[in-house]
Amino acid sequence: MTLNSEHMGTHPGRTAVPGLVIQLSGFEGAFPLLNISAGGFSIKASETEHMRPGQETVAEIMSVSQKKILRCSARLSEVDLDKEVVSFEFINQNSLQKALLDKLLLQSAVREAG
Repeated sequence: MTLNSEHMGTHPGRTAVPGLVIQLSGFEGAFPLLNISAGGFSIKASETEHMRPGQETVAEIMSVSQKKILRCSARLSEVDLDKEVVSFEFINQNSLQKALLDKLLLQSAVREAG
């Protein structure tokens, strides 16, 4: 299954944040974070047979050393089997989750500019 593969992993406004991984409820292991924005994120996933657009999950964004940064709900929006990229959109974020995400994005922007 390939959906919207032309723009997979390159969503407008998303930025790469090296050194972060994501654990998803219902899926085993941690997935490398490719990019993130206020609206969602993309991961690298070679095992996508159980991933379908519309699935909802809880995502835990953490450093490679397992330090939890953010926990939030997300909905799978796109799967690109050829590129092994899966994209999600954030759903039902509360104000604390939005603030933590804004902080993460700001820190990433400062690192890129520095």
